[in-house]
Amino acid sequence: MSHNVFGRLTCALILAAALVVAVLSPLGATGVAASPPTSASGTFRYSGEPISCWPAGGNTICEFAPTVVTYTGAFDGTSTGPNTLTIHADGSANFHGFYTFTGTVNGIPGTVTFEAHGTGTSDLQFQATLTSVSGTGALANLHAVLRQVGTVEGHPVGTYTGQIHFDP
Repeated sequence: MSHNVFGRLTCALILAAALVVAVLSPLGATGVAASPPTSASGTFRYSGEPISCWPAGGNTICEFAPTVVTYTGAFDGTSTGPNTLTIHADGSANFHGFYTFTGTVNGIPGTVTFEAHGTGTSDLQFQATLTSVSGTGALANLHAVLRQVGTVEGHPVGTYTGQIHFDP
């Protein structure tokens, strides 16, 4: 093969590769993206009784199994799951647990598991943050972070706000 033919063949291959890139690039740029974040809000009410409590270094630790949380609003359904509540000597408290929500989110059915961390004050104010860790059904790709704020009237009750979005 002569040098001139080799040069033309190389140029032709480079042009063909550039054409393929030019044609296919827009296809990659229009791939599926996550949905934009959407606000979520509503009300919640916890219920459940401890299955055991014991003193520990000036604190009282209680195990709950299961705790039930009823939601209305963007989340409409119930969550259930065990949690641990620590009541400190000063009357403040904190808890941690995993809850599985069953119901609808903005009308979309399925289940979502949340990890929850919460605190309470001696004057019975309550707040918690719930972060989704997994889901099933139409909620399998839901990502949610909810903040609960309320009071303890026997059990925590109040409102939640947060952001949700769906991955593709």
